[in-house]
Amino acid sequence: MIAFVALIAYALANVLSKNVAKHYTFTMVYSHGVMVALLMVFFHSYVHFSLNPLFILMGLSGTLSVTLFLKALSQHETSLVVPISAMSSVLTPIAGVVLFKESVNVFTAIALLLSFAAIIIISWKKDKAEITPIVYALLGAVFGTTFNLLTKYATLLYPTPYVTVMGELYVLFFITLSFLMKRSVPTHITHLRYIAIGVLLSIGAVAFYTSIKQLGVAITLTVLSATPVLTLLLAHLILKERLRTREYIGVGLMVLALILVQLSF
Repeated sequence: MIAFVALIAYALANVLSKNVAKHYTFTMVYSHGVMVALLMVFFHSYVHFSLNPLFILMGLSGTLSVTLFLKALSQHETSLVVPISAMSSVLTPIAGVVLFKESVNVFTAIALLLSFAAIIIISWKKDKAEITPIVYALLGAVFGTTFNLLTKYATLLYPTPYVTVMGELYVLFFITLSFLMKRSVPTHITHLRYIAIGVLLSIGAVAFYTSIKQLGVAITLTVLSATPVLTLLLAHLILKERLRTREYIGVGLMVLALILVQLSF
């Protein structure tokens, strides 16, 4: 199933990003540049540049989301940051109720409560150094939700591949501006890792939109809700990460919330 290709690609990209997250602006420019180049090749018939404010806002929110995610990843374990950042999958349907007059059911309501409970459990009795990356991950989720909502609105007006290309182009534009201001370049550049992240993100994006076209939104998002779980497994196997019992409980609640959101479709 093509949705599982997206699942594996995104989880691997999350794990590979851990060791290069310190120089996050360089990481974003390099890997995102590879991603955009591949997307433009795959969706070449949809490459028509536009100064539409909607795409510009998508670029800004997407850039802030990715920046905060990598900043959090540079300061804490992958297995903790990824589930918190994935909270955007819970917030998006809730916001859709207000903005798009969509219906909300008991699964979505319970998922939201579980998400907040998870944040409280994970954050309980932590010092400032530990709280900071959690805050970054939460803010990343908020901007990720904004990006999702803007994307959803844009797809009501334009073809999905066109929205994908334009949104990621503007993300790359703002990421490049951020890099030029910060100019944080690692002393040893592992080209293969950055290229691999970009390729995996591209495969994930293409597989994601192909799956939506073939299988629909509900089935695709249900499969992708397992991304934090697979990331946790890979982080344990590859990065040898360990969490405290309380953090495992919080992560488990967050994963359960994501599953409930997908069951609500």
